[in-house]
Amino acid sequence: MDSFIQRMRAAAQQDLEELRAGRPMVKKLELLPEAVEVMEKYQFADAFITYGGCNVLAMWLQHLPNGSLPSVHLRSALLRCMERLPITKEALKEAGEPLLGKIVATLQTHPEETMTNRKRAQGLVQRWLRQIIAPEVSESLDGFLGGEL
Repeated sequence: MDSFIQRMRAAAQQDLEELRAGRPMVKKLELLPEAVEVMEKYQFADAFITYGGCNVLAMWLQHLPNGSLPSVHLRSALLRCMERLPITKEALKEAGEPLLGKIVATLQTHPEETMTNRKRAQGLVQRWLRQIIAPEVSESLDGFLGGEL
């Protein structure tokens, strides 16, 4: 799995080099079908996240140096896959820069994003926020209920 994540990282870097040279960025799009296949396999999901999947997803989804969004096909496929991946608040924190949560959050309101992708991005952000908020609420509720009984 680690070698596949490295291939995804290399594709992102090669695309940036192609953009700087004024050539089309196709490396990520060429690797996308294989990436989707890996992310959709339940047995690979945990390993994908463990070996740096959140970081590489952020690299693939981040705005290009000229400020534009990556390909709509790429964004749609990755957001769809992310809905099924076991992305935890710890995985998001450990992924480092670029910040996947922040990138996905910007997609939910970006004027160039499709309505379907905005909804997917919003669902992901809400799921991640619940992971942050829910433990505190349940702990205080347990304490409250425990103290009353």
